[in-house]
Amino acid sequence: MGVIHTMEKLNDDEILEKVISFEAIFESMMKCKKGVIWKDSAASFHLNGIEQSLKLSRELHDGTYKGRPPKKFMITSPKPREAVSIAFRDRVYQRSMNDNVVSEADRIHQAIAEDSQISFRYFHYTPDRANSKNYSYDGNRVTVSPYALLWNNGNYYLYAYDGKKFRYYRVDRMERISFPLLQKREGKELFKEKNIISQKAKVFDMYGGKEYNVRIRFRKELADAVIDQFGKDVMMVPVDEDHFTITVPVEVSPTFFAWISTFGRRVKILGPAPVVEKMREFIHRVADMYQDE
Repeated sequence: MGVIHTMEKLNDDEILEKVISFEAIFESMMKCKKGVIWKDSAASFHLNGIEQSLKLSRELHDGTYKGRPPKKFMITSPKPREAVSIAFRDRVYQRSMNDNVVSEADRIHQAIAEDSQISFRYFHYTPDRANSKNYSYDGNRVTVSPYALLWNNGNYYLYAYDGKKFRYYRVDRMERISFPLLQKREGKELFKEKNIISQKAKVFDMYGGKEYNVRIRFRKELADAVIDQFGKDVMMVPVDEDHFTITVPVEVSPTFFAWISTFGRRVKILGPAPVVEKMREFIHRVADMYQDE
């Protein structure tokens, strides 16, 4: 006998509203405060619970929300290990996501567990209020082989094989996610080679690209930023009193170049040559936008 799914049917706007509405955020805050109200961040958020929940909901609605960097600390008992703590407001959003989008995520998890493909419609937002969604693939459903769900910078991403290569898909931009299909997943051998659980190459904001071992020079005051981005085990090699270099594997993408650009003349990519050239092209394209017409 087949499995009968009794999942609530919602359109995408209803799903989104269930996650980021004031009511959903406030309810999530009340759940998250249990057992941690003694912490300063939780107490401060709860003390102004209505105002803070309304502010977070507005940021999520207008797209200005950005997750705060997690804090790392060491636990010494029963054995030394590194732990990560996220901001209370980010925990509130995550809890609302978990509580209200579980039906969508469950379909993906089920497909992964059953070694099956899924299909959905995928879109990007546009500034046109009358037609706010621009659908990829001419609006047709895309069928992929799902392998993992990831959380990055306040968003869930599906890591899946599309028949040609692995891609990242923002879950909140996926519509009409199907239940697991009869077709079995493709790309297993490629996934073993590119296992994201042990992947060493840094991916910036889930924008994948060709992997290079990139050598970068930084001014010494940027050591904290380097550790935040690449981890405390990154090797920083002094080159003079004011600079150090690192060599790290990176999946080169526009978001990587944008991150480099935020530091201006305090950072320079030294190699390899193809990455240096791509950086030049990135800078020139941006500069061209500001040329006098």
